[in-house]
Amino acid sequence: MLNQETIGRISNAKAHSRPFYFYIKKIPLILFPYGIILIGAFISYIKNFKNIFFLSLIEKIGISWGIAPLIFFSLLDGKLDIYLIPLYPGFIIITLSFLYISKNTKIKSMTIKISKIITFIPILFEKIFNKKSKIKHLILSSFIIYLAFPLAINKYNDKFTLNNLYTIIKYDSNSQIFSYKFNDFINMKTNIKKEITSLSNEIELNTINNSKKSLIICKNKYANEISQFENFTLIYKNKSYSLFSN
Repeated sequence: MLNQETIGRISNAKAHSRPFYFYIKKIPLILFPYGIILIGAFISYIKNFKNIFFLSLIEKIGISWGIAPLIFFSLLDGKLDIYLIPLYPGFIIITLSFLYISKNTKIKSMTIKISKIITFIPILFEKIFNKKSKIKHLILSSFIIYLAFPLAINKYNDKFTLNNLYTIIKYDSNSQIFSYKFNDFINMKTNIKKEITSLSNEIELNTINNSKKSLIICKNKYANEISQFENFTLIYKNKSYSLFSN
């Protein structure tokens, strides 16, 4: 039994033997209506495999979590939709990275348009085959959410995330970067490709060399500790974070 349920499922499944392309065929349905975008992301990243070492850290995490295990699972003889559940977070990372980071605008634009169109297909099927069904309300609601989601994400990013701060810091090539009582921000140095110095108290704030432009980021609850220094000016603030400059 142990051999049958382990090695047997991998190499010689009896009940769930499926072809290599089984999961790729199922993804558009399993992740409807975003599965088409995910397939587009797979194509884009595979097509540009030679540039894999130049991808962002989050893209590499998505590929390691989503694409690599999917290829492995596809090589196994036994296949079930439920086997993909551990890969869903990786699929989400890949899809969002493809939409917001990838420069392959041709594939991106095409898959987004296809996803919008196929959202209405269930309504058509419901009209033809099951006139008493209420599925059209579900699909129309999903489509409205689908259209509103980018606007909601942009609004959320403006109010609560580091997105705008990341943009300011990334394109300010002359400033030294500091984080005040915010050690986790050091992880951003991979993305902005700059060194970030962590400060833990007001004494360390006084050690900043004012002869060179500096940017200091902190959570809002610590903003007053920085603003009491006359040489630091608040240049950006949202609901969660503040950015100061000298």
